[in-house]
Parts: sequence; structure tokens; C-alpha cells
Amino acid sequence: MVGRCDPIDQGHIRDRTLEAMGAKALVRKVARESVAERWGIRPGDRLLSLNGNRLRDVFDYQLLIQEPELELLMQRDGNLITLHILKEESQDLGIEFENSLFDGVKKCNSNCLFCFVDQMPNGLRRTLYFKDDDYRLSFLHGNFITLNNLTEEEAERIVKFRISPLYVSLHSTSPQVRSFLMGTSRTEHGLRMLQYLDCQGVSTNIQIVLCPGINDGTVLESTLADLLFKYNHINTVGIVPVARGNHFHGHPRIVNCTPEKAGELIETVERWQQAFRAKRGRNTVFAADEFFMLARKPFPERTYYDHFEQLENGIGLCRLFMDEAEAYLEKMLSQARIGGGAEKRAKMTIRAPSLPLLIVTGIAAKPVLSEVLQKVLSIYQMDVELLAVPNSSLGPRITVTGLLFGKDIIEALSSSDCAKRVVLLPDIIFNSYGRTLDGMSLHELKENTGLSIRVVRSEGKAFVQSIPGRNTVGGKRDHDLSLESDTGKTATMVKSKEEIAHVCHQH
Repeated sequence: MVGRCDPIDQGHIRDRTLEAMGAKALVRKVARESVAERWGIRPGDRLLSLNGNRLRDVFDYQLLIQEPELELLMQRDGNLITLHILKEESQDLGIEFENSLFDGVKKCNSNCLFCFVDQMPNGLRRTLYFKDDDYRLSFLHGNFITLNNLTEEEAERIVKFRISPLYVSLHSTSPQVRSFLMGTSRTEHGLRMLQYLDCQGVSTNIQIVLCPGINDGTVLESTLADLLFKYNHINTVGIVPVARGNHFHGHPRIVNCTPEKAGELIETVERWQQAFRAKRGRNTVFAADEFFMLARKPFPERTYYDHFEQLENGIGLCRLFMDEAEAYLEKMLSQARIGGGAEKRAKMTIRAPSLPLLIVTGIAAKPVLSEVLQKVLSIYQMDVELLAVPNSSLGPRITVTGLLFGKDIIEALSSSDCAKRVVLLPDIIFNSYGRTLDGMSLHELKENTGLSIRVVRSEGKAFVQSIPGRNTVGGKRDHDLSLESDTGKTATMVKSKEEIAHVCHQH
């Protein structure tokens, strides 16, 4: 490999030029023994241009580094450096960036009547008040976008790079209903963009936030019929209930779903699953877990959810959690034998050495965890309690665990008799920097409660293993505790460097 590093007099390039060249490509990590490490690139450097091209995002970067000859313009400690590198064609440089987008995030300019971001109280993490509508984050992280602000140039780039699948907030195929719900006249543009992308082979995962009396009933029937008969590349359709919390100040027609409405929706989805199966060979449309909780109906079997493509939208999480836990328990039980190695499966009781436990969860997840816990305690002889924490910050109708505030947890722990118990917290209450919605770290939770607290990954197998203390991550640094980001998407949703490179290789 041949390379050259030339410093440039910064006086030749003004600060505004740096801004114009996209100086936000901040290097976060450099792989060991990589091309980048060998040529002195290090964390904290900024990549300003590659072969003279401004970089908008990781797509531009991955496309351009396929070339065997590269010229990188870097900024380090206020100085400019050029690197001239020869490498193998398609060889990766080994750079990871702080952010995937170098030119900023496109902001949503819709005014959805039910927007949950608008319901956030004051004093939370700054990023929680930002509403993005960027197609790149849709592909990379599974963020739902409206397409209302998508330009023709961006649509062409999606098609050119085959950036697929995208996650789209649709709510209705009726322009009038969609405009009313989204508070903008640009919803017809979004529908046209959806049709264009579908015609070009871009697949989409659709979200419908169900607002009783507005986009349910005949409106929903019409929407699902349109998606079945007028589009060819709709991958999934996830229907989730609208959430109206304590800080809702929107339109009075926005009301929460009732158990009766939830039951009706479940029946509607099952009927349309039959239609989608007949035409496309898969169920395609799904009801969120919360509908089954509201209607007090059992969760469907795995086959209901196809490939669980909308897990991050709260669709199939409970079924997957229970199945993972059940599979692990079955594996353990199958190892227990009676009578000198006989093949007969038997229940065994293990006295685990752990201290008494208190497992923290949200209101919605308590029945699921209770069912799994009963099976776990049939194997492990332990003292374990569940504590379902009400969401006093956002309101009693907000029952999911991932939206619990640190102060909600502190309040619940202070009012319960748990002084001698080890507290297990689910990792989904923390973001990727180890902070709760109201900015508390694990360390601060420990200090405020004076309790021994461990963090458990929110997976069925991990939950079972955590009971005897075999799978907790409380010993890690606070900012390593969770895989969730401020977008609400876990790391399983984030596209890997290889997946992004594959997109660019197709081009």
C-alpha cells in the first residue's frame, strides 16, 4: 500500500468553506490494523471530502471508498490534512463515524394531531423534542417518515441506491383524512411519493396510528384495500393505538382506544390477513401487542407475525419474549433426568444462591412477565417479586416499560419494601448513553435509592437467566447499558456497515 500525508495551510481555506464541505463527518472509531489506522487517521478527526466530493452521509462514503485510489481531506485540531491512499478495490478503510448523516437531519414539518413528541414534558433530553423526517434514518434505524417532505431528488437517490425497505407513517390512503391527522396540506405529495417508490420496487413497512372515529372503520377498510390492490411492494402494515397522555394538548377528537375498539381492530386485522395471504402468501398486516392487552385476548402464535418485521413498533414483542423464555426453559428441563440417566424429562428445583430479587417493569408487561416468572420459579427456588411501575410522568395510559422515567422508578422503589432485594431494571429504559428519558444514569438511580441495581437485557432468554443472576449487565459502564437510541430503535434495527456497503455495491 502506498500513501502520502500533506498538511495544508489553513489560511487558504476559510471556515465557511469547511462548513460547505460537510465538516460533520466526525470519526468515532478506527479499527485496529485497518487502512485508516495505518495512515494515521484517529478518533476526533473530521472527514471533509473524499476524492473532491462532499459527503452527505455514509451512503456517499461507502460508494466513494470502493475506488482503489483515494484522496481524503481531513480536519484535525484546527489543521487541514490531505491523505493520498492506494488500496485494494472495495477494501474498507475501517472508519466508524459519530453519526450516519454528515449534512444534518431533515426535520418533520407536519403537525400530527397525535404526535407523541409534542406530549413530552419539559426537562427531558434535548434530542427527544426533535422530530425527524429523514429517509436515511428510516432505512438505517427504522424511523417512520411521512414522505410529505421528500423531494424528487431524494426519491431518485432512494431508487438509485436501492435504499429499501423504508418505514412510512401512512395512517390513511385518504388524502383528506391523512391531511387532517397530519395537519398539513402536503400529504397528497407523500402519497404520490409512496406510489412512485412502490412502482420503482422500493419496499416499505407501513405504520397506521389508529385514531378511533377518524381513521378506523370504513376508512381503515379502504386503506387496507388500497395497500393490497394498488401497491406491489408493501412489506408489512403495522397498526398501533394512538396514545393520549397527561401532556396532550392536541385536537379533542383524538381519544384513546377502548377495549371494545381493540377487539374490533383485532377481528378486522385477522380478516385482512386472510385477504393478504390469498393474494401475497403472507399475513402482512398486524395489530400491535397493546390491542391484545386492551381487549384481554391472548397473544397470537408466531405464525401471526410472519417474520416479526415490526418488533420495534410494539408488534410481536410479547410473543417473541414468551417464546424465547419458553424455549430456554424447555432446554433446561430436557436436561433433567429421573432414574440414572433415563430419557424422561422431569421438573427439577435448583436452589439459586442469589439474593431476593425485585424485577421492575411497566404496567403493560406485568402479565407477560408474571406468566414467564411462574415457570421460572418452578425450576429456581427463589424469592422474586415483580414491581409494575405506573407512569406518573406521561400519564396512566402510557404503560410501556421503555417510556418509564427515572423519577417514576425512584418513586415506586421508595414506596415499596425492597431494602433487602436486588433490583433488576430492563435495559430499554436507558438510551445508548445510559440515560433514562429524564436524563438519569444507573449510577444516579443507585444513589437516589441506595439499592443494589442491575440491568437486564429485555429478551426472554436473558430474563430467565437473570433470575439466578447469570445474565445482567450492571457491571458495565453506564453508557454501555442499553442498545436503545433516542429514536426509540434498538441496535438490532441499526443497519450494519456491511448492509450499507451492500446497498452501495448494488449501485
